[in-house]
This record gives sequence, structure tokens and C-alpha cells, in this order.
Amino acid sequence: MNSITEYKKSKLSVEGVAAYDRILLAVERNVDKVECSGIQNDEIVNIYNAVLDDHPELFFLSTSVRAATSAIGFFAKTVHLMLDRIYSPSDINAANQAFDRIENELKSMLGAGASEVQRVEAIAEYAVMTANYEIDNTYNQNAASALFFKRAQCSGFSRATKLLCDRLGIYSMVIDGTGTDSNGVTAAHSWNIVRVDGEFYHLDVTYMLGANMQKRTPLRKVCFLISDSEASKDHAWDRSYYPECRSNYRMPAYTQTPTYTQRPTQTQSPTQTQSTAQTQGGSRGQSGSSSQRPSFPNPFARLAKQFASPRPTGQSAPQRPTGQSAPQRPTGQAAPQRPTGQAAPQRPTGQAAPQRPVQQTQNQRPVNGSATGSQVDHGIARFNALYNVREYITTAIRAKKTEVEFIFESDTLSGESLMKSVKESCQTVIQKYGFAIQIGISISGNHVKLELKY
Repeated sequence: MNSITEYKKSKLSVEGVAAYDRILLAVERNVDKVECSGIQNDEIVNIYNAVLDDHPELFFLSTSVRAATSAIGFFAKTVHLMLDRIYSPSDINAANQAFDRIENELKSMLGAGASEVQRVEAIAEYAVMTANYEIDNTYNQNAASALFFKRAQCSGFSRATKLLCDRLGIYSMVIDGTGTDSNGVTAAHSWNIVRVDGEFYHLDVTYMLGANMQKRTPLRKVCFLISDSEASKDHAWDRSYYPECRSNYRMPAYTQTPTYTQRPTQTQSPTQTQSTAQTQGGSRGQSGSSSQRPSFPNPFARLAKQFASPRPTGQSAPQRPTGQSAPQRPTGQAAPQRPTGQAAPQRPTGQAAPQRPVQQTQNQRPVNGSATGSQVDHGIARFNALYNVREYITTAIRAKKTEVEFIFESDTLSGESLMKSVKESCQTVIQKYGFAIQIGISISGNHVKLELKY
């Protein structure tokens, strides 16, 4: 197990480092549990997430943390961290073969003697051109989701970026914090810090994908090798924990790195591994100024909202007319006014800027980072509410429950439209995981009750 950077291991206590090493040894020996007696639950979560972030090659481990406790006498107890696999052996083997192929392909494209910045560009562009954003807290938070199955959320993209950086000789690490879109919606987020020519820079492949949804070249280098000051405009993280990124990277006057032009290919869904255990834990979830980067277009406002509200098939990406700095919005959606020379969109008068935590610790990863109500528009609120419905259904079926009740967390659907959406969510879960089950649905207002028959 080779990893250029074990940055998060270096931040653990002595006991944490010992547990970290026991996890790696257990994986190497194909053992499914690691003793963690005497370690607090929150520290077990920190240690496990540090392993997953430092070692993205362990993509087959579940991102949910599950511990088993057994009593020894009346007072003592033994605690084991369970190492659950989410992929079948055939999927694991196929994904590893894909990693080797991608590494060889990038090295062949770059040629011998490629600089560090050229390697970082190639890695970011490969991810943007070949994968799409999709939320799935079980399968889409690892390197294989982005590089093999081609569907990932932010934590999947950040771990995939680190895996390729490890293979191409770039010092890198995974960052956990929050991200804020142009509408002021803040949610849990994950990205990278990389070291290029001896200096550290932020690299957010997820935001770069959001600015290149149509995958047209040349790609807009959004959140590509930027400083703490630039990143803090729409990211928040624990600055005391991670290296300082002092400036935006000034691109040298070399011929641009060849752009990877292959479009995303459809691959089969991962083979589901069977497990009846209850799990806990959770998921996680702009380039420099134009004067510094004359060879690329100015990046436009963050498009994180599009991740949760995908553009309908056939609808083109917003076009920016010549000389107009603000991106074009769909008809009926007002664009924020951007005065000449001001990069950030203006909020309506009287609307307060979103509050960001002073320090976001590295392991605060809510299950889905959803936002509802007045924080977001109806489309995003509906998406998040329906996503939660699918999570409720999946959890209930795996726990073999016969009934489940919940409140639909958005007022955008009611009556027949809510019934239709819940039915579609049930069908999606059944088809995705191959459950053999019948589900009865009853709705009163926004109160939903499901009866499950196995």
C-alpha cells in the first residue's frame, strides 16, 4: 500500500496512529475488524476517515463507521471497528485494472519530463471530462466511483484526485469543510490541496466540473490552484489543520497540457454486497484572476446548484455573450448584477451573506448536507427531500422493518404529486438494489407512512 502523502495520519495522537496502522494491516490481511478498545467513538470516526482520505486505494471500504462491542466481565468491554466492503471481488479487481490503465494513459499523454502543474492539469481535466456528479452516500464517495463507475459526489472526486496524484508523483491531501454556491447555499464539501513547485494550492475538481457541465474544451479552470484568500470566497475549512495556500498559481507560458477529450462512458453499477448490519456515521458532500491566466476564459459563478438540480437532457449550457461577465441564466431566473471588475455576484439589498463556521473540523460530514425551506429554491428543496425519502426507504428495508413513517421535508409537493414522487422513489430503490419487496404508501398532508411486505 503506497501513498505519497499520509497527511491526516500525521495529525493523529499516538494512540490514533497505532489504530490507523492496525486498520491498514487488517485490510492487507483481509481481516474484517480492528480492535479499538479505549478509544472514544468520535476519535474512531476521525481515525477511520483519515485512513480513507490518505489511502484512496481502499475505495472498497464503506464510508459509514460501524463498531461492535462485546462485554468482558461486568465492567470491561472490547470495541471493534468493522471493515465493511461495499464492492464484490470482481468489481474491486476491475476498478484496480482501470486505475492502472488511467495512470498509463495519462503518463503516455503527458510524455516524459512533464512538470508538476501539467500533471495536475491532466488529472483534473481527466476527471471533469470522464465523470459526472451524482449523490449516493454508499457508493459515490470513493475513487472508484469517479474513475471506474464514472459517477461521484465531492468526496469521490477528491479521493480520486488524490489517488491519481499519488500515482503521478504529486503531493496532495483531501480537505473537508463546506462549500457555498452563488445562491448562498452552504453544505458539507470535500476538495484537495496539492503541492506544485514547492507551494500549496487549493484544487476543487467538483467545482471545476460544475463550470464545465457540457465538457467542452478548453475547460474553464475554476478553483484550480488557488490561494486560501480566493478559496475562502465560497469554501470554509479549519485553517489551523491544513497547510497554508499563500497565493494563486501563475501559469507559465508553456503550450497547454493536451486536454483529455474522451466523453464519459457508461459502466455497469457496482455489484451489491449483502449486509444486514446496522451502520452509523456519515458522508461528507476559482482560478486566479484573468490577468494571471490569459490562455483560459474567465471562470463564471459557482454552479453547485446544478449538482443538486441537473440540467434536463438536451438543454445547452448557459452561454456568455462577448464582453458580458455574468453567465446567462435560464429564462425567468434573474442573474445577479456584477459591477465591472467585481468578481463576486451581488446579493439583493437586505439579504445577509451566508454565515460560515469560523473553523470547520475535518470530520464533520453530515449524511447528505441537504438544505430546505427559504435557504434554497424549490427545485433544490424538492431534490433534497426526495433524496432523503430514498435514504429512509433503503435504511428501513435493510433493517427489515415492516413500517416506516417520516415527514416530507419540502412544501413543493403535496397530494397526488407527492404520492407519485414517493412511489417513484420506492421503485428507484427497489430497482437499484434488487430488493424483493412490496411497499404500501399512505399520505396525510406531508406525513408519509410506508408498509413493507417481504
